[in-house]
Amino acid sequence: MSDLGDTVRNAREVAGVSQRELAVRARTSQGAISRIENGLEEPSFERFAQIMRVLGYAPKLELRPVAVHDAKPRQLLEQSRKSSQARFEE
Repeated sequence: MSDLGDTVRNAREVAGVSQRELAVRARTSQGAISRIENGLEEPSFERFAQIMRVLGYAPKLELRPVAVHDAKPRQLLEQSRKSSQARFEE
């Protein structure tokens, strides 16, 4: 299973709705809901958000730096925290 699939299944079960009922509300098929929940289909963020909104949740996208050992994203993050004057002087 995928993390998104687990999230959809858990939210659906908490809401007490069947896959079929969720599919009708989210304007998709029961098969698509099943594939997502079982990790056979990875939904786009937009589709995931639509499904979750139907279940009463508002997902948000969070960006975090990748692994600590990955230097380039770390350098970019550090640069973004510096003032424009400090970046100019470098």
